[in-house]
Parts: sequence; C-alpha cells; structure tokens
Amino acid sequence: MAQRVPWDMSEAVIMLNALISAREGRTSRKDAIEAVSSELRARAKKKGIEVDDIFRNVNGITLQMSTMEYILTDGEKGMKKSSMSKLFQDVVAMYRNDRATYEKTLREARNMPDTKSIQDQYFAWLKTQVSPAQLSELYMVYTDIEDFCLKRSIIKKKLFALTDLADIRKVMNTVDSNKVFRFTYKKNLSKMSSAMRFYYRFVKEHPELLAQAAPMKSIKNATPMETESVEPSPKMVEYRETAAPSTVDTALYKIDFANIQSLAFTLPTEYSYFGEDQDKVNSWTQLYVQVVKCLLDDYPDVLRSYINCNISGHGRCDFADEAGISSMTAPKKVQDNFYLETNISATDIAGKIKKLLDLCNVDYENLEVYYQRRGTTAFRTILMPRADDCTDSSDAESSKEQFIAGCGRPVLQQAPSVAIFLLSDSPARLPMNMAFAIQICS
Repeated sequence: MAQRVPWDMSEAVIMLNALISAREGRTSRKDAIEAVSSELRARAKKKGIEVDDIFRNVNGITLQMSTMEYILTDGEKGMKKSSMSKLFQDVVAMYRNDRATYEKTLREARNMPDTKSIQDQYFAWLKTQVSPAQLSELYMVYTDIEDFCLKRSIIKKKLFALTDLADIRKVMNTVDSNKVFRFTYKKNLSKMSSAMRFYYRFVKEHPELLAQAAPMKSIKNATPMETESVEPSPKMVEYRETAAPSTVDTALYKIDFANIQSLAFTLPTEYSYFGEDQDKVNSWTQLYVQVVKCLLDDYPDVLRSYINCNISGHGRCDFADEAGISSMTAPKKVQDNFYLETNISATDIAGKIKKLLDLCNVDYENLEVYYQRRGTTAFRTILMPRADDCTDSSDAESSKEQFIAGCGRPVLQQAPSVAIFLLSDSPARLPMNMAFAIQICS
C-alpha cells in the first residue's frame, strides 16, 4: 500500500485554479475534477512517489474540492469539515489578497514560464530579426494592441502571456480585419501587423512556450480506405443520392490537411476553428459552406479577390457574385453577393479547404475536421462522364454503353432520357442527360 502523502502548496493551487474555472463556467465540475486528479497523479509519478488506485483519485479530489469551495465561498457552498485544512485556507487567502504570488505559484507548479521571461526572450530573439530602428518601432505598438484587445475581451490576459497560437491569431485577425482598430490606428497598421506576425512566428518556433493543448478527442489516424474507390475527375461527378441506408463506423477520424487521404464513403461530424467548436455538420457540402463562411468573416479581402475565379488558377469558378452565379452547377450562398460552387467530391472539398488555409496563411492545426466512415454496407460508386463532355452523339452513346456495362446489373428499360437499373432489387430512375454516378450496394 502506498504511503499517505500530505498535500503541498502546488497541488492546492492547481485544485483551486480548476475549482474557479468550474465555478466561472469555463469547464464542467466533472471535467475539472478529472483533470486535477490526472495532473496530480502524473506529478507524483514524476517525483518518484508510489501511486496506487486511491492516491488523488476522482473520489478524493471531489471531496477535497468541495472542502476548498466551502472556504472560497465563506460557507455558502461546499462541505464543511470539523477540521478545515490550513493549507487550503492559506491558498484561498493568497488568491484573494496576493494575486501576483498566486499566479507565480501556479506557474511554478506547472513549470510554466512567466510572462516577464517570455517577453524578455521574445525581444532578445527579435533583436536578431530586425534593425535597432525597427525594434524600437515595433516595441512601441504592442501596448496599443494589448490595450485594445483587453478592453474588448478579445484576449483575457496580457499580450506576452499568450502562448497559445489560436489566441495570438485572434489578435492578428483583429489587427488585420477589425474596422474600429484599423480606423483608430490607421497610421501604424503596417507596423502593428508586422509586430504580431513576428510574435506569432516566435512562439511557433519555440514549442516549449506553447500552452498545454486541451485533451485530444479519441480519434484514429486516418489511413487510406481499403474499399476501392474512384474520385471524380473534372469531367465526372458523383451522384449524391444514396439508394439505401448504410451503417456508419462510430470511430472518429481527423483530416490531416498535410496529407489528405480519400474521403469516399465518409461523413463529417464536427469541426473546430481556432480552438472553438462549431455547429455540427452532416454533409461535406455543409461543412464546406461553413468553413468558407468562417474564413470569409476573418479574411474577406483574400477570399473576395477570387470572385469569379478558381482558387488554383485554372478550372471552373470556386466563388462567384450575382453576375457569375449562372456559371455554377451547384451554388450555395455564403454571404450577400458571395456564392460557393459545391458540386465537387468530398476529397476535393478537403483539397479546396487546404488551399484556402494556405491562401489565408492559416496553420492547418487551427482547423480540425472530424469524420466517420460508412460501414461494411457502404456503397460502391460508379461514375459517368458528363454528357456535354462527349464530342458527338456516337461518343455519348458509347459512354452510356460503357457505363451500363460497368454497372454489372441488368438494365430493365432504356429511353432517351431515363434508364431503370436494378439497385439491390429496387429500381431507381436516373436521368441520363446529366452527369451522375450510381451508387450500387456492394
């Protein structure tokens, strides 16, 4: 049996910080307790303390946190013990009366660098990047950026206390896009934009400064699909109606934008943008529209510069205004006078999103997209060339014959505009004069 280990100041500060987060609604009480238990047990193991099932477990943390809450709220909430911990009383008193010492103690408990050291390290690094004159100019603008963002709750702590790239990016977006900010500091906008990009680059190049990330979702690394699939070429599109329901693999996968795999037979479930969970999605088209809307809100100049153009420089337009919407096959409205072409495959949607992230200079880690795979009854997709891509009527008829032969199922009836195919013993009517792919239950 492990020996009884008294609580120390570091453990008490960590638990009080979690309790305050739960009381302020930044996390749930259950998550706060579990996080404290996990952190304290991990700290003990690193210090060579024997850790058994009872040591700082969830039940114990629940009890201790309730005791600390009684002290913090002066008896309004929590549990009163016959003998209240003097350590907990001292920690609460420190939080109330000496916040600087409390914050310092918390940083030391988690081995986190303090704000002053980050600022000193940054300006030492910046001296190697710019001239003395530029260094002086950049130094002067940080105070204005910080004051503006703090007053409007864009950030919750001082600028050089930010070590999370998502938080720094919010400040960068404010400098680049906020109309009030840009009007107020219009004479220094170029310097301010450069100042924030230097700090972003500094933190990114020094991973030891990065704030601890939130716990990752339980996911599996995406690997290429075992099921053979065909991705549409520009002359082929996927018929999007499913002929029968398919089961879904409940495992969550995350898109790796640096190495996009085939997304055939998959369904998106959720996504986060700069660390903030967004609305649930149930189709790739819905996801595409929502992601483009997020980027359009933050980078309007970049996206609108591609109106009536293809973002890769060739092919049909990805974005269009009212005048160009007639050239689109499946336009979706994102904002007034801004439409998105959605007649593309799931894998191509991921590719388009990756390209947009590159154009907007957004790191891939700031957009997390999760999806599920359809199960063993997923459909096999067969693609048909667009009728309008055939050079003459004989080519069109030949394409239809090849398509019908590829289906491997009986054709019951064929007419100039309609063909009836046997799909899992159920007929389905599909127009022959449009681009489509039949999904046949495999």
